[in-house]
Amino acid sequence: MSAWMQLGASVLGGIFANRQAKKAQQSANQNADWAYEQSRPQNYQGMFGGYNTESGEYLNEDMQGRMDRYMARSDATGAQIGNYSPEEYAQNMYDMDLQMLNPELQQQSLDNEARLLAQGRLGSTGGAGQTQGLMQAQ
Repeated sequence: MSAWMQLGASVLGGIFANRQAKKAQQSANQNADWAYEQSRPQNYQGMFGGYNTESGEYLNEDMQGRMDRYMARSDATGAQIGNYSPEEYAQNMYDMDLQMLNPELQQQSLDNEARLLAQGRLGSTGGAGQTQGLMQAQ
């Protein structure tokens, strides 16, 4: 082959290779654009809510109301717990227990007074120790 033919074949081969490279690049760009569009969040709606590309995620109204009420309750409970010191909490629990047990404690005290009265020791110092011990135990 002559030098001109070799040169022409080289140039012609380069032109065709360049065209194929451009086609491959264009195809790769189209595939990348398609993959990007498919990977973006899509609008959808389900049982509990959905997603809107303009406003973002959302819950349906019923679930949103439930979630708002739950968050309000949890915030109130957290604030209530945060406001107690351990000593105040223990005192409140003791006071509530005392209120629930108060009728029983009164009955025990009346039973003790009736027993001491029946033994003839109510007004004397003999029953004072027992009454004091009952009060301390309660």
